[in-house]
Amino acid sequence: MAKCYIAFMSEAAAHQNVVPLPGLSPAPGREPADLRGELATLDHELTGLLLRRMDLVAALADRGEGLRPGRDVAVARRLRVAAPRHAAQLVDVWRAIEGASLAAGTHPYTVIACAPTDPLRMADLARRHFGPAIRLQPDPDPRVTLGRVAGDPRTLAVLPWPGPTGGGGWWTMLRERAFADVRVIAALPLLADTEPEACVVASGMPAEAVGGDHTLILCDDDRADAAQRLAEAGFAAEPVVRARHQALFRVEGHLAPEDPRLAALSGVARASLDVVRLVGTYARV
Repeated sequence: MAKCYIAFMSEAAAHQNVVPLPGLSPAPGREPADLRGELATLDHELTGLLLRRMDLVAALADRGEGLRPGRDVAVARRLRVAAPRHAAQLVDVWRAIEGASLAAGTHPYTVIACAPTDPLRMADLARRHFGPAIRLQPDPDPRVTLGRVAGDPRTLAVLPWPGPTGGGGWWTMLRERAFADVRVIAALPLLADTEPEACVVASGMPAEAVGGDHTLILCDDDRADAAQRLAEAGFAAEPVVRARHQALFRVEGHLAPEDPRLAALSGVARASLDVVRLVGTYARV
């Protein structure tokens, strides 16, 4: 059991090849009492490993470490490769364990589920990603929600994926100075091959490159030529959504704020793009 735990959870194994696990089934003919005994042994071993993990998480928290979205993606990817038939269930278990860690300690995280139009779905996505132990609060007002996130690095929010109007129109507020440190850090659901339904936002949280990353760039685009200007700066940008004179683009790869291409973008775009902001980075499983 301990070997499986190391293969799945060890930080050192993050970029190593993971061998898919064979399907395991009890040998035919074993008595129920024998199976229950083995299950009890596994539960005992799991309890010890979870307690050890809690100690390690607490030690890291004392040193200022907390949520790491890049590591969350890396672990979920390893689970998907190691046990593809049971990936969804294993990721749910992993997220519950991680969420319990975020909810513990002297400075627990709070998650706001913000959805003016479909609060139940947003709460469901938030609960599935952060687990049942996390402190989850509803709020239908995106501006209030972003304000709470901007003022507290231990407050996260789950909002609808950016859209042109309605509940998805909150992204246009990210150009405002009050929300300058708010970033998209994850797309939900984590384990999916379709366009995201929601995103997680946080403030003051550095992004980690994990491969398969996407960077979101917000532009003021009065002349509707932002895509051309981005291309001139060296970006292969895909439009995500447009609302009035603003546009949100998705760029393949992890783009850091100090990336020299952003400076180049400012140079070629100043004539027509008054605001160019990196508003988040995310990766999917």
